[in-house]
Amino acid sequence: MTLVFWHTTQQIRCDSHEALHVPAQRVPCIHPAARLDGYLALSEVFHSHKKSAKARRKRGLAQCRAESKADSAQQGEVKFPQRSDQGPVWTGDYQPGDVLGGKYKVQGVMGRGSNGVTYRAEGPDGQVVAVKALSLRRMTDWKQLELFEREAQTLETLQHPGIPKYIDYLSEDTEKDRGFFLVQELAEGRSLAQMVQEGWRADEREVARIAEEVLAILEYLGQRRPAVTHRDVKAENIVLEGGAAGGRVYLVDFGGVQAAAAGDALQAGSTIIGTYGYMAPEQFRGQATPASDLYGLGGTLLFLLSGKPPSSFPQDRLRIDFRDVLEVGEQLGAMIEGLLEPLVEDRLSAKDALRILRGEISPAAVARSVTNPPGARSRVTVKGGTLEVDIPRGPLFSTERAGTAGFALVWNGTTAVWTLSALAAGSVIGAAFSLPFWFAGYQVAKDALGGVLSSEHLTLGKRKWKLRRGKEDNEGGRKAKEGRTSDLRGVSVAVTAYVNGEPRTQLELLEGFQKIPFGTGLSREEQMWLAQRINDHLHEQTGVKPPELPEPKSFRSRPMQIGSGASLYGGSVWDRGSVMDSPGFWDDSLDNDD
Repeated sequence: MTLVFWHTTQQIRCDSHEALHVPAQRVPCIHPAARLDGYLALSEVFHSHKKSAKARRKRGLAQCRAESKADSAQQGEVKFPQRSDQGPVWTGDYQPGDVLGGKYKVQGVMGRGSNGVTYRAEGPDGQVVAVKALSLRRMTDWKQLELFEREAQTLETLQHPGIPKYIDYLSEDTEKDRGFFLVQELAEGRSLAQMVQEGWRADEREVARIAEEVLAILEYLGQRRPAVTHRDVKAENIVLEGGAAGGRVYLVDFGGVQAAAAGDALQAGSTIIGTYGYMAPEQFRGQATPASDLYGLGGTLLFLLSGKPPSSFPQDRLRIDFRDVLEVGEQLGAMIEGLLEPLVEDRLSAKDALRILRGEISPAAVARSVTNPPGARSRVTVKGGTLEVDIPRGPLFSTERAGTAGFALVWNGTTAVWTLSALAAGSVIGAAFSLPFWFAGYQVAKDALGGVLSSEHLTLGKRKWKLRRGKEDNEGGRKAKEGRTSDLRGVSVAVTAYVNGEPRTQLELLEGFQKIPFGTGLSREEQMWLAQRINDHLHEQTGVKPPELPEPKSFRSRPMQIGSGASLYGGSVWDRGSVMDSPGFWDDSLDNDD
């Protein structure tokens, strides 16, 4: 095993090369300590370079190369200790009776992982403990030692009955290796994975009990400052004391633990740790958070109920769909669905999941409130994959509505005088000419009273949508409109009319070629925000690209004229269209021939 330190301007790292001899001039820098004693010296070098990284960076690459050339001239070639130099390749396993760190006597192997071997051992006071051992010689990169040390540092600060207690951390040098040892309280029992593999199946009551205890552990970790993320919650890392008999639940193997203070929680591209099927989508981007552990728990509960890994279930846009293939109670099933939400912001919190299990709240009561713009009347909440919009009745009197209401009153009053005068004169045709003006008056009156007479409630589920106005259907309200979510194309902001050049708008739910209006009484800014929020949700659920939402524009209107310069009503023109169309207007000019 050749030990070579490559010096860069950013860091010093160690690479391993299988070769008997490496000419000194072929490498940028050979650390002096590595020439003396292979593995033991390498360990000391690693710890020393962490403490004085700035000093080594100042040393410079040129100086390092100069030293290498000088060594090459004096020694020709540099030979390093090889695996073959020290006899048969060592397996790294300790045998029963071996003493670790001069204190802990090995009784047997408990388990193996990618970052060490865990032994059952007896301490100097006779206490049986779990000792996790990491061999320097068997390490593939320094990240393993970094994670091992981070695990020890984190466990030392944790005090929870569901986490095996930290006891000691030590290292030991031998002729062949350096060993690092993490000593913890022994969690007597069997892992959930072992029990399922042996044919054990938990009923819903036992699964709920296990979930409640693990949720309490995860809630504790999430409330730490900085928050602690396990990153590998799965059946293999959950131990049930007493096995199938049922007892205390332990969360073990913090080898992938991450603390926000280390910076990894806030940086994309950190080390990806976890098990496929139990990893939340954000973990694949190296952005694990405490919510990622909740996703792992959801996958574990699914495994306990079915005996199958979460990755074997069908998925719909990253969402595990288990309802059609697994019978589970409504309450437990809703909680698992909430834990397995692919988006972090939609995922249940540990606190809410615990409240559901304890019966303190119903699954439907758990909602995430979306922050609305200042002054918004509507309220948006997300319950799992369901978005709900509540638009309450607006105030009867408001500054914004006063101008429109006054205009509607004058317009319709003038039209009424015209119609009645025509009818009194016996001119039915003259009265008929007032019909377009009545239609325009109806539109402006509707705009003035929009949102005052009734409230509106829109529900967008994974499969169905529903728009209800006023009371519930069984309480005398108008019949709700509903349909399939997959048929929706999105929500647009449509212009119903222009008053003095200013557009009057409403929201329209687009289902095929049908347009269903709602949100008439909201301000234009709130309508735009609400449409964007609904479209984003639909895009997440169905993948349909939402329609463009250009801002409705104002324009300078021209007065409707009768005769030469006589204004019927200055500055009022009407047009109905969509914000996706160019705003138009009616401009009827009648020239009188004298």
